[in-house]
Amino acid sequence: MNSHCNILIMCLFTNYFPQPPAKYLTEEQVNASTEVYDKTNSIQRKLLTLTLATVDRTFANLVTYLKEKDMYDNTLIVVASDNGGCSNEMGSSYPLRGQKYTMFEGGLRVNAFVTGGYLPESTRGRSLDCMFHNVDWLPTLVAGAVGADPEALGPLDGVNHWDDLVMGMDATPQCYRDEMIHTIEVGVEAPTYVKGESSGSAIDSLRAGLRMGDYKLVYGEQLSGWWSDVEYSPTECYGAATTIFVPYGYVFNIAEDFTERTNLMDMVDDTILSKLWQR
Repeated sequence: MNSHCNILIMCLFTNYFPQPPAKYLTEEQVNASTEVYDKTNSIQRKLLTLTLATVDRTFANLVTYLKEKDMYDNTLIVVASDNGGCSNEMGSSYPLRGQKYTMFEGGLRVNAFVTGGYLPESTRGRSLDCMFHNVDWLPTLVAGAVGADPEALGPLDGVNHWDDLVMGMDATPQCYRDEMIHTIEVGVEAPTYVKGESSGSAIDSLRAGLRMGDYKLVYGEQLSGWWSDVEYSPTECYGAATTIFVPYGYVFNIAEDFTERTNLMDMVDDTILSKLWQR
């Protein structure tokens, strides 16, 4: 099955949203973008809707071409994002907390899917509810699409999920990843000087995020709220990682509270908290 597999990875970068050519849009898509504008009062959001509609049409044309050239059955298509939405670019991570550059789920939890004729029919239409990191794509595709042993590539941070991707509809996933480091940053907040006098000494600060099983530790992150389904804040998301670190932390049970509304730092079992800190 793994011979002559074509791997197609779709990447979409939309910083600016010009009006797409009318030939790529249907009347239904144009009407949908108008509904978005009526709901959000945002021309950028309307143009983003039209841009994505254009991508959808282009994607359909590509699939048609692959089928006409008898290439579709040997093609695996991966569509994935790298981070959550950015509010000042009219992105949205609703109903999650936080956005791009934060360690809350709104900056980390994204959509992804795998399709194509190379994917077994028995697994199509199924969702996979497992922890998956972007670095996992390399060993997963090497194992499944190339048919090689990922360990031959040398030490990797990624985990091979291929067996879970192609398992049958009623099978139970193994969920090969059980932890994930979001970031570890140690910064120094320098003292400020006014007329040659120091306002204080330099302070070491820590910003870190870790997921272990159902639990997630976030420390030193900037304050972040939750997304609305209709409102889009103009707040600048770039540079958020350089915001002065907040000297306290959060613990969330992501399995039960993926919108991160309940901080368990003072309630979680000491054994769990100790494991998170030790890791």
